[in-house]
Amino acid sequence: MTEEFLLVDLANNLDNLAEDRDNVLNKLLTKASQMPSQKLKHVVMEYGSAKTKKMLKPLMTNNTALAHV
Repeated sequence: MTEEFLLVDLANNLDNLAEDRDNVLNKLLTKASQMPSQKLKHVVMEYGSAKTKKMLKPLMTNNTALAHV
């Protein structure tokens, strides 16, 4: 498992966490912005829910593949 996959899995399950959702979301977005965008984009397209794709879309350098969400 890669960091990108784990981040997308966390984003997919964000609503199911017992932790402070806003705090986790802020950290998730910060971490995502530091990852290689092409690797993250690939994992988001493969494993991300529609909500996750929408949430992470602004962090992608080439948004054309996510435009349909």
